[in-house]
Amino acid sequence: MIILDNYAEVMLLHGQLQKALQYSQRAYEMSLLYSKFEAATFINRNLADINLALGNRELAKTYCNLNLTEAREKHYNKLYYFAYNGLGNYFEQTNQKDSAAYYYSLSLQYAKIVLVSANISSHPCGCITITKQGGKKIVR
Repeated sequence: MIILDNYAEVMLLHGQLQKALQYSQRAYEMSLLYSKFEAATFINRNLADINLALGNRELAKTYCNLNLTEAREKHYNKLYYFAYNGLGNYFEQTNQKDSAAYYYSLSLQYAKIVLVSANISSHPCGCITITKQGGKKIVR
């Protein structure tokens, strides 16, 4: 399913919007079939981008909101991060800069929560520190 969605991104970049839409829709169906919710959030974001390119603004926003609904149902911070980031992207692409900034800031807040819950913190040099079980730290 990820390969299909990646292929859809390539089609979008080449302006082949109908093919991009077909590949992303199939990838989305597969993500639901196999309960791959994180993958579905990426696919929904691609579907939003494709629909924006096709001029379907409301449908694009619907895909963004599906991610937010999924995050609420699953109570999963990483899905909130993806959902708010997607909404920020939507509003940025539709030239609604204040709304984009708002959703990007929410996304950043959830990114920090996800990093903390995964024992990952930012390092002063810009790399990340991962704390594994037993307290061993790895800097990348």
